[in-house]
This record gives sequence, C-alpha cells and structure tokens, in this order.
Amino acid sequence: MPWSSQRYITNGLAEGRDPELLKTAAIQIARPVYGNPAVPAVLTLAHLAKRCGVSYVKIRQIVARHGPFYTYFRIRKRSRGHRMISVPDAELLQVQKWIHTYILSKAKAHPACFSFQTKTSIRDCAAQHRGAKWIIKIDISAFFGSISERDAFDVFTRLGYCRLVAFELARIVTDAPRLSTRYSAAPWKRPLGSYNISAYNLQNVGFLPQGAPTSPLLSNLVMFDVDS
Repeated sequence: MPWSSQRYITNGLAEGRDPELLKTAAIQIARPVYGNPAVPAVLTLAHLAKRCGVSYVKIRQIVARHGPFYTYFRIRKRSRGHRMISVPDAELLQVQKWIHTYILSKAKAHPACFSFQTKTSIRDCAAQHRGAKWIIKIDISAFFGSISERDAFDVFTRLGYCRLVAFELARIVTDAPRLSTRYSAAPWKRPLGSYNISAYNLQNVGFLPQGAPTSPLLSNLVMFDVDS
C-alpha cells in the first residue's frame, strides 16, 4: 500500500502523538517518498539507525567522526604509484550498504554515464563513440578523493532529505583521515563553530573513500552535470 500522509497523521493522532509533530514529520516524509526517484524516508539519525539495524550511539559516533572506523592499506596501481584503500568496519559497512541499496541505487545517473552500473559495460560505452575521429581521455587523479562531503550533501538534499539528515548521510559515506595531505589546502577546511551541534564541528572536510560501497554510485550522481 502506498504511503499516505492522511493515513499517517490519522494513525498518529489515534496513538496520541502531537499533531504539529505529525504534520512536520509528514512533510519531511513526503519529499523523498514522493520524489523522482522515490527513496525511503529518513526523519532522524535514530530513525536511520532503526532502519539499518545499527545502534544510534554507533551511528552518532560515525557522524561525529569519533573513529577510527576504517582500516587502511595500499595497493600498487597498474601505472606507477599506489592507491589507498579504506575498508569500513562491520557496522559502518552495514549502514553504507543500506544507503547504497535503498537510496543511491534508486537514483539515476546521467544517460551518458556507464560506470558502476548494472547491465552496462565498457563495450556499451565504446559504442557511443563509434565512428568518431577523436576521443579525449581524461583521468582524474584520486577521483573518489576529489569528491567532498559537501558534494554528497548536495546529492542527498536533491533526493528530498532535510538538511540535517542530508548532512548526516554525507558524513556516513565520507571519511576524513587526519593525516590526509588534502588538509593542507584551504578548500578542504571549514571554520570551527560552523554547526549548531557541537559534536559535528570539525575543520576537516570529508571525502569519498576508495573501498566504501557507497562511493561508486554517489560519484556518478555528483558528476551528473559534468556528464551533461
């Protein structure tokens, strides 16, 4: 049965819930549920914890970056150099898999995008260029690492989530390792005291980790305008 704001409010009133709270919650639910694409409602961090089956305390620690929540190791690239792989711990992985399955996989990447999607291949991508005289190939260094939690926040707000929930989702799908060389550059810093929730006030801006199940599809959505 499709979700109904009228039925939601009526049932809530029958249970003795506050009318104003129900009205606010119904508006917050409707944005993602009735959006295009339709994605599940997440009202609060506690609501997300219940949906994912992970404790609220753990998810709050993840959002506040009271880690470590990743194991890091390097692998040699086919070309010169190494790639840093970030492996989320079991509970963080569980939350990220839920976000991947129930939110990110519902959203559509640009039609010109063929990466990290089911039922597409390198051959499909190459077919788009059949007959072309020139092909320009661009490789973005540390591609996932170039996508910030601000970019992730923008994706989640476009999907209909309120700003606080979008921020918390963005924190869950990004990492901010203290030793990253990014934090010597101003764009990856924010002023302390930027947020009303003191536990969330961190200077270092997170980025997509290579190794999180959410990073591939999220990168497609962030790059939608570029693919245009």
